[in-house]
Amino acid sequence: MEAETVPTPQTTRRRARRLLSRWWRPTAATSLTTLLRRREFRLLFNARLISYIGDSVSPIAVAFAVLEAGGSSADVGFALTARVIPLILLVLLGGILADRVSPTSVLMFSDLVQGAAQAGLAALLLTQHASIGLIVASQILYGVGSAFQMPSLDALVPRTVEKDQLQAANSALFLALGIAFIGAPAAGGYAIASFGAGIVVAIDAATFVVSFAFLWSLHRVLPISREPAEPGLLHSFRGGWAELRSRPSIGIGIIFGGMYGAVFVACISVVGPVSAVEWLGGSAAWGLVMSCVGLGLIGGAAIAMKLEFVHPLRGGFLILVLSTPLVFTIGLRAPQWLVLAAAVIAGASIQWFNALWNTVLQSAVLPDFRARVSSYDSLVSWSLRTVLYSIAGPIALVAGLRATWIYVGALLIALCLLPLLSLEVRNLRISAEERPRSTTTE
Repeated sequence: MEAETVPTPQTTRRRARRLLSRWWRPTAATSLTTLLRRREFRLLFNARLISYIGDSVSPIAVAFAVLEAGGSSADVGFALTARVIPLILLVLLGGILADRVSPTSVLMFSDLVQGAAQAGLAALLLTQHASIGLIVASQILYGVGSAFQMPSLDALVPRTVEKDQLQAANSALFLALGIAFIGAPAAGGYAIASFGAGIVVAIDAATFVVSFAFLWSLHRVLPISREPAEPGLLHSFRGGWAELRSRPSIGIGIIFGGMYGAVFVACISVVGPVSAVEWLGGSAAWGLVMSCVGLGLIGGAAIAMKLEFVHPLRGGFLILVLSTPLVFTIGLRAPQWLVLAAAVIAGASIQWFNALWNTVLQSAVLPDFRARVSSYDSLVSWSLRTVLYSIAGPIALVAGLRATWIYVGALLIALCLLPLLSLEVRNLRISAEERPRSTTTE
């Protein structure tokens, strides 16, 4: 009888690597430095970083601008909602224009519109001529710019890096977003307290000017080679819808990813502060929870720069399940250290999913339709989020805080697992060789 072969440590490691290779592999660009050596991506990264810094303080500044103008908390909500309405109404048009003209040009237009909105608001505040109506009007204009920004960015990223660097590039942009949202809001709050909302809004307006300058340089660097535009806007709309319908995995991702994001964000934003006041320790404790989420966002982006899943949607939705313990720990009134740990994990899993999702969308969709398909993603996400913002509070009042958190946690798990019933979602693979090239570079 032969003696059993005892596996050596080297054999065990090889088997483990083979097993893990069925799920994920290292990305091509494993550091931010590698990506920033590319001039095109460096210009885009700088533009987005400065814009993210402004975006992170903008809602705070607008809220205090409304209060300085004599408004109430209801007026603050109305002003911030005024940003979302034009976004929902115009985001599909923004996607069409980005595909027909060029994403860089549309992004520059977006910066001009948003910069003008904030510059006008700053002037009103600094001259003490601001009224609630004028503030709301400025935020409607700001929302118009946002509608053109979101789909354009998704279409532009693949034009600034090599195909096999796409996930790392998306992760780097999310890393910039996380960094901006960690420090800028606190600095903005201090500046508002020291100098007033008008100064901070003016600084926000200046960030759009700087971003525009970087995008202008990018526009000059990217080669210009464009096919004739499609005959009309309606034809372009139909083309985008046909491209989305031809890719069931993308449609499923848009629906379930949008529902997940809307439910999670609405619950955290609306029900979270109420729970914090009731038992977690008040606003300071809730601020600490959100800071831990922010740290997780940075960590998730860093992980996504290093690793990519062989089946990105399968892995992405499973990773997203790891965000649900935050909901359950709050609902079950777990110890604060456990809530904070769950917050870090939630931020990391959400940001990792975001990087995977953007890469899938940019890779699976034909290049000349990217902005249009991305605009459907934004439309679903923001429409659902707007509805849930308005009903999350009443639902919590009727069901009770504890029950709301538990039900929401169960719903979120379902929204992560139901997409995996689709064979197209489970088996979708994106390799560098499979990623389609654009016939229109700029």
